[in-house]
Amino acid sequence: CPVPACFLWIGASLAMSYSMPQAQYLVPTKEKTSHLQKAVGALYLLLCLASGYWCFHLARSIHLMEAKISQAKSQADQLDWEKAIELLDQAAADYQPSPKPLREAAALSHKAFLFSGDSQWLKLEGNCLLGALQTNPNNLQFLLDVTKYFEDQGLTIKAQSYVDKAAKVAPSSPHVRRAKVRNSILLGKLDEAATGL
Repeated sequence: CPVPACFLWIGASLAMSYSMPQAQYLVPTKEKTSHLQKAVGALYLLLCLASGYWCFHLARSIHLMEAKISQAKSQADQLDWEKAIELLDQAAADYQPSPKPLREAAALSHKAFLFSGDSQWLKLEGNCLLGALQTNPNNLQFLLDVTKYFEDQGLTIKAQSYVDKAAKVAPSSPHVRRAKVRNSILLGKLDEAATGL
């Protein structure tokens, strides 16, 4: 749904509150008006309770996700990379629409690779970055992160496709321009890189 659910709830609440005074004009008798107003009032109360529960559930899940990310960072500070990644995986599974745990896992995986030199961490970093990109394919920062990841792996042709997607999203961004120049240099297209400067 392109419209966030909270806006749908607000719109429904406003529509219900507007319909309360208008309901008296639909039915000519006082008895029917009273029953209609009670029904609309009960429906409005139910809508308010449901939206309150939804907001509470959303706030609680965000709080739990942030707590797991915080625990993961403290585990990473102690160089316990496996436990940190496990906590971030749990956070990503518990709160699907958010790419934040995936980006945190990618950053921790990169640090783990720098400390250990084990290539499994690079593979995990790539999977996390691509997972974050799947949650929002037009996010400029995600596109540039994936581009840099593939360039660091020596996969500059694959990185070029993500640079091109980033250029479609934000053609006048200086970050995209720098990424295009860097990618052109890595591909050996120095003339193209010089024109991009």
